[in-house]
Amino acid sequence: GRRVLLVGQNNHYQAEAFAKRGWVPTTIDKNTRYSDSRDLIAGDFEKYQFPEATKYNLIWFYHSLECLSNPVGSLELCSKILAEDAIIFIGTPDTDFINTRSSSCFGHWKPEYNHIMWNRRSLETCLEKLGYNVILSRQNYEHRFPVWDDLHLITQKKFF
Repeated sequence: GRRVLLVGQNNHYQAEAFAKRGWVPTTIDKNTRYSDSRDLIAGDFEKYQFPEATKYNLIWFYHSLECLSNPVGSLELCSKILAEDAIIFIGTPDTDFINTRSSSCFGHWKPEYNHIMWNRRSLETCLEKLGYNVILSRQNYEHRFPVWDDLHLITQKKFF
């Protein structure tokens, strides 16, 4: 019965997978591609007025944080709608891979979609300045999956 907010709807399978595991998923996306979803908020995460009592146990940004017009402001907003012991999962392009491979092999060059890109160290620093503890941070370079050259990060509001 824990609540998860999926920011940006990459596909409807994520919400289904969470629901099968007992989570209560809600998706917010201004580009509603899957309008048949019951738990879909058709709106902009950055502008949506969440009710005061709304709290989520997990906020899921999978290749959506970098697409927001103000990603840092969005991370600040998260602290208002996170439950006390909640976490944020972030999957986002990692610019360190530009140097590891060649710039032509980095598949995230889309300035019309990606407003900001980090490397692992810069995103960790940003989150710590906003009052989050980074619990897990890893680079994903695996090419067997459809999205690679990104980082996966789990963070949580500081308790003390």
